[in-house]
Amino acid sequence: MKKKKIIGVIFLIICCTSLYFNSNYYINNQNWKYRNGYYIGDILDKSKDVSNNETQYCFGYILIIKNNQTNEKGYYIRK
Repeated sequence: MKKKKIIGVIFLIICCTSLYFNSNYYINNQNWKYRNGYYIGDILDKSKDVSNNETQYCFGYILIIKNNQTNEKGYYIRK
């Protein structure tokens, strides 16, 4: 029973961290530099926002932006 609680707490921490990294608050408060792929700007900063036809995935240091119309992916790194 103790093992299940520990695994549950670890799983909860991982889920909360993932949700925080993918939140608009985290993504918009970071400066992102273009790496390769789909291009929406050389540097994404607080003033530049991602449009509605694009999906964002963030893994802390890497931001992946996917264009929903062309399925092209762009990779940005945290500056």
